[in-house]
Amino acid sequence: MRSAKFIIFPIAMLFSVNTFASADCYGVPSVVKMGEYGAQESYVIVRLGGKDYRLGNPSDAAVKMRASIVQTALVAGKQVKLRFYREASCDTASSNRVIPNSVQLVK
Repeated sequence: MRSAKFIIFPIAMLFSVNTFASADCYGVPSVVKMGEYGAQESYVIVRLGGKDYRLGNPSDAAVKMRASIVQTALVAGKQVKLRFYREASCDTASSNRVIPNSVQLVK
């Protein structure tokens, strides 16, 4: 019985798509904005490499930290890394309007 657990668990992990899906999106922010014109979204949005990424709702404390990192990168001309744990690519993260799991300033 014990050996069956050791065999079944790795096989289940092998076929789990979400286990391996993650996207790291790098770029120098060109714009940081609140919402979109006409859409009236209450999101902080950053543009990296021509794609818009949502950082979350401005009332959320975590968004204030994410926005602070992105604004620092914008002023300093430095790269940021947005990590999305459950997205396969940066394109899908942008088009699905997913909020990143982490935001890092890249040296």
